[in-house]
Amino acid sequence: MKLYFARHAESEANVEQIISNRGQEYGLTPEGYSQARTLAEQFVDVELAGIFCSPLRRALETAREVAELTGAPVAIADGLREVDCGILEGKGDEEAWHELGKAFRQWLEFGHPEYAIPEGENALQVQARFSALAQTIARAGGTGSYLFISHGGTLRLGLPALLAWLPAERFAGQFLDYGEYVLAEAVDGEFTCLEWRGEKINKEEI
Repeated sequence: MKLYFARHAESEANVEQIISNRGQEYGLTPEGYSQARTLAEQFVDVELAGIFCSPLRRALETAREVAELTGAPVAIADGLREVDCGILEGKGDEEAWHELGKAFRQWLEFGHPEYAIPEGENALQVQARFSALAQTIARAGGTGSYLFISHGGTLRLGLPALLAWLPAERFAGQFLDYGEYVLAEAVDGEFTCLEWRGEKINKEEI
C-alpha cells in the first residue's frame, strides 16, 4: 500500500501568523488554492482510493481541490488535526510564538516528548493519534493508494515516529512546505519512506 502524507496549502492563519489549531474560521488564501490545485495535479494518474484530511478548514479545502480533480472520496480524520496548542490558541503575538517554538524544541531537540503547553497536547499524544490512523488504514485498505492531508506541526512530530529509514538530515533541514508531500509504503505494519519532497529515498544510503 502507498500512503502520501501532505501538508495543507497556505491559509489565512498562516499569512496573519495566528495560532489557529481548533477553529474553522481560517480558510485558504488565493495562493493556497493555487498550491492545492498544483498538489491535485500530481495525483491525476495515481488512482487514489481515498483522501483523509484533518477537520480544520484549511486541510479540508485542500482535500476538496484534490478530490475535484481526482474523483477520490474525502473523509475527515481527527488523527490528522494540528497540534493542540492549549492556551496559545487564537494568539499571534511574539510571546505566543516564542512559547510554541519552545514546545517544539522540547519535543524535537531536547528529547522531552511529555512536555505540553498548558491545556494542550504533548508530542506523545500527537504521535499516538497520527500513527493509530495510519495503522488502521494500512490494515483495512488493501493495496490501494491513500492521501493524508495534515499540518506542519503534526507531520513534523508524526512522520519520524511512523516512518522507517527517514533521512534525518532532510527532515531537520528540509521540512514540508505548503502542498508538499512524503510518499511511504506500508508492508506488514511497517512504514517505509520512499520519497521525500519529490526526491526518491534509497534506504541503502541512510
